[in-house]
Amino acid sequence: MSAGLQQVIADNKMVLLVQGSCPYCSMAIQGLDGAGIEYVTHELSNAERSAMTELTAGKRSVPQGFVMGQHIGGCNDGPEGWMGVMPNLG
Repeated sequence: MSAGLQQVIADNKMVLLVQGSCPYCSMAIQGLDGAGIEYVTHELSNAERSAMTELTAGKRSVPQGFVMGQHIGGCNDGPEGWMGVMPNLG
């Protein structure tokens, strides 16, 4: 597992893991910006993508969000029904 990825998540209140020109990443970024929420984005390397899968119980899609070190899910879904980036902005 990538110690660097774990450190990014630990060092920031909210982290959005993104990769490339993903439209769901763009949607999540626009939603967070529109809501005035402070966060950092982290562009995943291919090696970190595998580490992300371990940290998210098998999720391979991006974006994936973490708040205070807890995985909250992707753009519109998460490990619990109420989780995800966009559902919690309204």
